[in-house]
Amino acid sequence: MKKVALFGGSFNPPHLGHQMMLVYLVNTYNFDEIWVNPVKKHYFKKNKYLISVKNRVEMAKIAFEKISELIKVKKIDIDNNFSKTYDTINFLKRDNLNNNINFTLILGEDNYNTKNQWYKFDEIEKMVDIIYLGRNGVISELDLPFKFPDISSSKIRSSINKSKLLLDKDVFKYILDNDLY
Repeated sequence: MKKVALFGGSFNPPHLGHQMMLVYLVNTYNFDEIWVNPVKKHYFKKNKYLISVKNRVEMAKIAFEKISELIKVKKIDIDNNFSKTYDTINFLKRDNLNNNINFTLILGEDNYNTKNQWYKFDEIEKMVDIIYLGRNGVISELDLPFKFPDISSSKIRSSINKSKLLLDKDVFKYILDNDLY
């Protein structure tokens, strides 16, 4: 059975924190593939500023696909106009009726604390395995081996030039070349 990790996010922009998480997943788990899935719109923050899907997908490819051949940037939510993780997973499970793929959802520790706000989270837990990744500054009852640095896309957007050290150099160049943020 093929093992696939699902790593979703706005990636507005993708940053070194995201890259560190993916390096960790590639080197710690035995996934056959890791599907990076940029969201089309943010379910919880409906007014959240998102640059175009085209630019976010391109930056995700630039930042993530160089890490490993296991990482594939997908447009599942974008192509299907999904905004809820339940809809994404339900779609993937329906598309995989012969059950030859075991999906694992990758979530930040902060999502553990807010899972009661998610649409059908109890169903999500039944449909897929979940791995939580820790983040400095987030407190939860999870016993995680370590925490990733607290790097925030919103803080990066507010001062792109001051934050360039938190971005992959090729993503930073893409942002400048396309006059983003």
